[in-house]
Amino acid sequence: MKRHNVNLNALWKHPLLVSFMSKMSSTEVTYLTRMLLIVIAMIKVFADVDTATTFNDSLNNSLND
Repeated sequence: MKRHNVNLNALWKHPLLVSFMSKMSSTEVTYLTRMLLIVIAMIKVFADVDTATTFNDSLNNSLND
């Protein structure tokens, strides 16, 4: 599986992002950050669907024995 490495520090200091963040309140920033983390977590889960499926299959097989 290919891992995508994103330089978050470079992204964080991006001028457009900085100006966008400064226009928002801290609660909005927190909310958006939380949403972003949830999206990243979901992408990771869907990327690992193959391993999850095989794990569930092995679990089901062991329970059925």
